[in-house]
Amino acid sequence: MTIILNTIIIGAIHKNYQEKPMEITTPTSLATYDGRTAVESDREWLEEVLADNTIHTPDDAIFEAPNGTEDYFKNSRIISTKDGTRVLWVLVAFSKGSAALAPLGVAVHPDHRGQGHYSNYIREVFQYSQTNNLLDEYNTVHDQALPVAGNTGIPGLPATRTDRGYVIREGKVQDIYDSI
Repeated sequence: MTIILNTIIIGAIHKNYQEKPMEITTPTSLATYDGRTAVESDREWLEEVLADNTIHTPDDAIFEAPNGTEDYFKNSRIISTKDGTRVLWVLVAFSKGSAALAPLGVAVHPDHRGQGHYSNYIREVFQYSQTNNLLDEYNTVHDQALPVAGNTGIPGLPATRTDRGYVIREGKVQDIYDSI
């Protein structure tokens, strides 16, 4: 099954935010994973990843890469292991004006589901964010996931269910850092 998450991280942006390099739009190297922008040559792989997805299609995942200077932009990332094996797709929206970051979708390739890649990636990306002070000015975290996501999600946040069936997790960025 495809895991779809809608997450909003809201808070104040550092006054020099627009002057900082936009690392979120460039290739990223974590301890176990590398991330880069999804491109047309990823389409066949994305068709496999999103085959059972009722929300996103490869067309949602492939678009011109943002340069990070826009007030609002989306970033579609392919996450690979260090040997180059693509395992995850992540779609995130960024809004400087509202100081919000909203992961709109996460999907694990069928060949790699149940192997802990999603949880490991989330842990590593938040460790990277903490080390590089990327989320210092963000305070509140609101994670909304479809029930298919099960117990996955952002660590350190308590989970509840709403009457619409969504799993909701709320807390502070520091709660996440403390749990990793």
